[in-house]
Amino acid sequence: MANKGKKLTEEHKAKIVGWGRKQPQRQKDLVADANSMKWIVETPEGKKERVYNLCEYGRKHNLGNAWQGNCVKHGHSLGYRVQRVSQTKSTATSGYRTRGKNLTL
Repeated sequence: MANKGKKLTEEHKAKIVGWGRKQPQRQKDLVADANSMKWIVETPEGKKERVYNLCEYGRKHNLGNAWQGNCVKHGHSLGYRVQRVSQTKSTATSGYRTRGKNLTL
């Protein structure tokens, strides 16, 4: 409280900006992958695919904004059937998260 109301000098502001570290894009991608879940998506044609990010899958296939929410809630939407494989968040390369689970199609 001793510094309350005091203005910072330009020199001090410049030093504060330099504090901390920015996460590299690679780290951001790894965190995003770790927070995505495993799903099996069955297309209307009957083809099954393993998906790690439903939102990205929906964007890629131009399925609309509500598609992911409907799939998660009901298990199907727009002719696509969706089944959640993992109860924990995981990636394609994180074997310790899928230990003991046989994920074959």
